[in-house]
Amino acid sequence: MQPIINYAICAVSAYLIGSLSFGIIISKLFYHKDIRNFGSKSAGMTNMLRTFGKAPAIATFICDVGKGIVAVVLAKKLLCGDADPLVCGYIAAVFSILGHMFPIYFKFRGGKGVATALGVTTALAWQTFPIVMIPFVIIVAVSKMISLGSIISAVILPIATYFVYYFWYPECSPVVPTVATAVIALLIIFMHRTNIKRMVRGEENKLGAKKSDE
Repeated sequence: MQPIINYAICAVSAYLIGSLSFGIIISKLFYHKDIRNFGSKSAGMTNMLRTFGKAPAIATFICDVGKGIVAVVLAKKLLCGDADPLVCGYIAAVFSILGHMFPIYFKFRGGKGVATALGVTTALAWQTFPIVMIPFVIIVAVSKMISLGSIISAVILPIATYFVYYFWYPECSPVVPTVATAVIALLIIFMHRTNIKRMVRGEENKLGAKKSDE
């Protein structure tokens, strides 16, 4: 029973950390407004960028990435006990992203999880960072759509994770990391469902536009 308890503790702690929605916190603290009342209604970096500017957007991005890293490191190093650290880390990864998307402190309305996903996956297997970021940068540079770059990178993530563990960490089974990142990818794609509909209609907002899509 003890490992199950440790896994549950990792999940709950990661969810509570992930629920610290810094887009909402920064917009309320410094602008006395709720970012969810503007643009796409999402508490993400892109909505912050288009609503309040570069500085709060960068701060939101750094904090959202950082909380993912903290959730994973805390789970693996302090909360794991006798349980499998790899499993603890990926449980924390999934639940911190769920917290970001559905924050308990803010009526379960948060962001789309991209920055937090970047934080957790980089903390768990840093080699995935360039594999998902290079396509993201290229797609955004060409299309001017952060949402499209995020969706494509989400699709690439579990594939990249599998091969990273296969080649870099052969002592670890790639099953848990691959399944966990596949769940993360599906969550991110689900949170971008309205963006996908707009892309199909040719109406998705692009960088430089006044409206927000993230």
